[in-house]
Amino acid sequence: VYKYTNGKWVATKEGSYRYPTPVPGRDAYVHYHSPNTGDYWMREPVSFATLKISNNLDALGT
Repeated sequence: VYKYTNGKWVATKEGSYRYPTPVPGRDAYVHYHSPNTGDYWMREPVSFATLKISNNLDALGT
């Protein structure tokens, strides 16, 4: 597990892979092709055209 602190990614603790868990009051999204191998994902281009990354959630979680 990593945390972005002071302009760099820092390991915060050891852990094993688990599916994303829901944030309280929100649903988690797991891609319908997941889990899959790197070979699978490298067969065709992967698009991030609709990706939204945010760590600043308002009261509605948006």
